[in-house]
Amino acid sequence: MQSHTHAVTCPRSHQNGDTPLTISTSAALAVIILIRLNRRTEARSRADERLMAFLCIVLGVLIAASPWGRTILRLVGVVTQATL
Repeated sequence: MQSHTHAVTCPRSHQNGDTPLTISTSAALAVIILIRLNRRTEARSRADERLMAFLCIVLGVLIAASPWGRTILRLVGVVTQATL
């Protein structure tokens, strides 16, 4: 399976002739999830919890095709086999 890279390019960097600035979509989403998880549990509404679940699923889909995703899958397989 071929690995896919998702990146967002900053449009300003092309105007100056500089090297384009790219941000990994997976990394940006992981940062958003970490920031949102730092909120107190009591402050979260039901809709907020649903949004967090959706964001985590999207992050999982984005990293699934990457080398990190395959490594995590192998690690989970090894742990599962060890506990049987």
